Amino acid sequence: MSRWSEHYDPAFLAFAEGADLLIHDAQYTSEDYLQAKQGFGHSNIEMATGVARAAGVHALVLFHHEPTYDDVKLDAMEAEAQTQFAHTLSACEGMEIDLLAPKTD
Repeated sequence: MSRWSEHYDPAFLAFAEGADLLIHDAQYTSEDYLQAKQGFGHSNIEMATGVARAAGVHALVLFHHEPTYDDVKLDAMEAEAQTQFAHTLSACEGMEIDLLAPKTD
């Protein structure tokens, strides 16, 4: 478990365990979260990827992005998340995910 996911309710991890897809809030970078956003009720990418790993999910979609972040920053956050959990995508307007499609590794 990461330093972020160790604080998640075990019932939440059990609920997500082995899921094909986890859609998780990742509003902030870790820096923004630690500097000024703790206690706002949102997560950072490390929290999301930590939970995905701890729960053993197949894929992770990050959503609920900080409105002040531009596409360049969101792309960088997605790339960083992929270094922590390979099967990660950043949600975008109009995105559709076929939950019945075969899994790819």
